[in-house]
Amino acid sequence: MARDPYFLPIFAKPPVHTVEDLARAKQFLSLTAQREGGAKVLIVKRAEAMTNPAAHAFLKILEEPQPRRVLILGARQVRGLLPTIQSRCLRVRFRPLSTEFIVSVLSGLRGVSKPVARLAGA
Repeated sequence: MARDPYFLPIFAKPPVHTVEDLARAKQFLSLTAQREGGAKVLIVKRAEAMTNPAAHAFLKILEEPQPRRVLILGARQVRGLLPTIQSRCLRVRFRPLSTEFIVSVLSGLRGVSKPVARLAGA
């Protein structure tokens, strides 16, 4: 994944999204998926941290949807998004998973040791 030119580790990403970030996102979405029938997924964390010009650039991406593209905006404060972006999105609330559930999935299905699974679940 780190060889992918669009992959940035979370710690390398600044907290504010700029127009340049959205231009790179648009370029990423325009590329063909590597597998036949594949889709492209763009996840924008902290979408409410977009600058105003970046939000308008993202709105342009939303208004010109491409087939087999999924855009996911993560935002803690929906009010921080432009109303025009809010109106074009389906709101899905995610709640934290319980530590017990995470431990059971990691240890049961993925073969992770229970101490490591507990640490990850916490």
